[in-house]
Amino acid sequence: RRRSRQSRHLKRPIPSAAPHTRATMWSGLLSGASEALAKAAQATSSLASGDIVEKVKSSAAKEHQAFLAEKAKYSGPDDAVEQDTALPWEMSGAAAAADEARERVLKLSADDRTFTTPVPDDVGFEFDFERRVDVAMRLLAIDSRLAAARFRLVPRTVEEPLFWRRYFYRTNLIRQSYLDGDGGGDGAGGGAGAGGGGGE
Repeated sequence: RRRSRQSRHLKRPIPSAAPHTRATMWSGLLSGASEALAKAAQATSSLASGDIVEKVKSSAAKEHQAFLAEKAKYSGPDDAVEQDTALPWEMSGAAAAADEARERVLKLSADDRTFTTPVPDDVGFEFDFERRVDVAMRLLAIDSRLAAARFRLVPRTVEEPLFWRRYFYRTNLIRQSYLDGDGGGDGAGGGAGAGGGGGE
């Protein structure tokens, strides 16, 4: 009887820890998979958002050019207002020359003399920095050399308002040369040579 009781006792199934172990294992795997998927989704989202931003920028630029062209048809160019809101190469009176003007404007930031050479006293160039802040911010985002020049020169070499006054004076020379139909003029495109030395 003792043997039969012992044998029955030995035959009883031992409770298995396998279900708990498997549950823990699957929980870990799912957690790891969820984390990996989240990272992948985040990476994909970042790439997608970058593409979307570029598309929005491109679309906005095209729409702005179309707006300027349409505005010129009905009301004629108002360059004083346009300069406060448009990039230097966005010209309703010379839209066909925008690409060439853009290239010349972007070259200005390669020469520090663009920002260190004073605007001549006798040119009567009016500049309101507060009205140009939005355009200045857009230009900094577009032109990495301009951003680098500002970081390097302001305020150690030149104060912020003077930095932008000198820069916009020279972009205005380029702009005006196209509006006057003389886009290839040498006096409009250089850094130090654009407007000479002189005042302030």
